[in-house]
Amino acid sequence: MSGLCSLAVPFNRNGTVKDAIKAIHEDAMQTFAIRLKMHLESLVEEESIEDKEGDAYVVHETPRRILIIKTEGSKFAFSDYAFPGEDPQVALNVAGEVLHLPEGKMELYNELEKGRHAYYEALPDIDSSPPQDINIATSNNNILIYLAWAALILAILAYVLKQIFV
Repeated sequence: MSGLCSLAVPFNRNGTVKDAIKAIHEDAMQTFAIRLKMHLESLVEEESIEDKEGDAYVVHETPRRILIIKTEGSKFAFSDYAFPGEDPQVALNVAGEVLHLPEGKMELYNELEKGRHAYYEALPDIDSSPPQDINIATSNNNILIYLAWAALILAILAYVLKQIFV
């Protein structure tokens, strides 16, 4: 499992390092819990689809975090999450309805996790061929097995010859 996750922590400049660490930790745990919950819910939905169609192999990408910032000098930020392929503009519209703010009073910041898709595309494909180190170890093990059999056969042959001629 691999991936990227971004944190967005509002913090007072007069705060201590201990407060900053606590805020970062809380934000990390909260965003991880939300993404995990959303991801698991999407897996349950897909499980019912897979039952109908048979087994299916799917690559899952967790939702990305977007920020909706209230403009006019306010430092208030509202986080939302969007699945791959979903339009972040929809999250902005929903936030406007929830916060009773017109679109012109809010700004969408969806660059928080910019490069996530490039990260996933840069991951190497899974190679089904075994590494060469394993092939070398296997051939060495085969040689040892053949030598052990040869030694066992020679020991049995020597014992039989000894019994015959002695």
